[in-house]
Amino acid sequence: MKAYTRVDAPLLFSALDTQPNGYKGSIGADAIFEITTTKTNQTLLCRDVKIASLDGTSKRQYCKIKGGDWR
Repeated sequence: MKAYTRVDAPLLFSALDTQPNGYKGSIGADAIFEITTTKTNQTLLCRDVKIASLDGTSKRQYCKIKGGDWR
């Protein structure tokens, strides 16, 4: 499973910052993504993302603290 960063997948990370659940986009020419859910608690904002690539489909969760970056 490939790990994406803001440098190699800027559209994904921009979407995590600004787009609603259900948003779909591409990660370069080899993968597409969909933001499926958003969860929050007192310290974290987490978003579940479905990624489909040539290697198959996977689900990932990206979380961040206020003022932090997605991990």
